[in-house]
Amino acid sequence: MNINWFEIIAQMINFFILLFLLQKLFYKPVIKAMDDRQQRIRDNQTKSDEKMKKADELIETYHNNLAELEKEKDKQLEMAKQQAEEKKEELIAAYKEEAEQKRSDYMKEVEEEQERFIQDLRASLGHNAVKIAEHILGSFSKEKLSAKVYDSFMAKVAALDEDILREDMASKEECIILISSEELSEQQKESLEKMLKEKVGTYKEIAYEVDEALIQGYELKLETLTVHTNVRKYLEEAEKNVQQLIEKRTA
Repeated sequence: MNINWFEIIAQMINFFILLFLLQKLFYKPVIKAMDDRQQRIRDNQTKSDEKMKKADELIETYHNNLAELEKEKDKQLEMAKQQAEEKKEELIAAYKEEAEQKRSDYMKEVEEEQERFIQDLRASLGHNAVKIAEHILGSFSKEKLSAKVYDSFMAKVAALDEDILREDMASKEECIILISSEELSEQQKESLEKMLKEKVGTYKEIAYEVDEALIQGYELKLETLTVHTNVRKYLEEAEKNVQQLIEKRTA
């Protein structure tokens, strides 16, 4: 068997030439294209990762902002609730103050009305006291009524304990005061002075005063004792009783 070395060498040369041409004209561009494609894929992957990272950051920021908004909303709601509660308390306090003021004004009006009623009643009783006394005492005249009141007053003076009366009159530095609704007659003065001398002996001077407000009666003022028989005291007691009755009715 004859080997054609020339043909073999020629084929080998052709193969290397083909290999060289393929490497130059085909493999390198293909490999370069594949490398470029891989690089683009890596670049795109990197960009995609960066975008995903940014997206995650945006999502996290969104959630954080949403949480902050929720906190702010709760804070605003709490503030609004607190302000509403404060406003409610202010309104309640204002209503209470207004109600208390109205109540105070009403009570003041009631008290003033009571006072006017008492004054009118007292004036009415004062103007009619003598007539009432005359009606009670029957057919006594005004002079007889005055004498009756004076006798009642003298009876009270006569009933005083002599030791207590003497001690009280002795301790009084100023003169004794006798207040009457009208001027005493000389006879009435003498009878009073005589009775006091009989009970205590000597005593200081008696000062006689007239006070028509007593309406009908007498009032003897010592150091600690006061002896009185007058219509004004009865009127004051009547006024007190009427006022208590009014207070019970208006309570």
